[in-house]
Amino acid sequence: MARDRLLRYEDALKLYEELYLLNPNAREARENLHQLYTRLERWSDYARFLSEEVRRPMPAKRRIELLHKLGEVLQDRLGDAVGSRKVFETVLAEDATDDLAARRLEALYLDQEDLKSLHSLFARRGTCAATWRCCPSARRARRTWRARWR
Repeated sequence: MARDRLLRYEDALKLYEELYLLNPNAREARENLHQLYTRLERWSDYARFLSEEVRRPMPAKRRIELLHKLGEVLQDRLGDAVGSRKVFETVLAEDATDDLAARRLEALYLDQEDLKSLHSLFARRGTCAATWRCCPSARRARRTWRARWR
């Protein structure tokens, strides 16, 4: 409301941050903070906020969604590959069937040249990374790995 009428996003952000500190359960504050942090491109503040949010009690599906947002902000906006890796590993620990987290981790492991973790990822997901022929992800990883060393 204050955000849209006045177009004073910084002022609105301060207002909603104060409201969130007073009452972290205030849905309006949480929803507006998501929007304002992204609109103002305050990525480190948004990552801090998301880190706090995922510790709150909530349904597992919503927690996974927020963890994905946190991982994406850390990786794409802040360049924090280590933090992003931890977040996506947490997602897979909670939901081993999450393909998006697995693809993100696959790319991170390749970037970090961490074949042991890549092999472990494929093994947990029921693919055989040792042959590199068993699934599209393994073949893509193999092509990427070969291209780097040519």
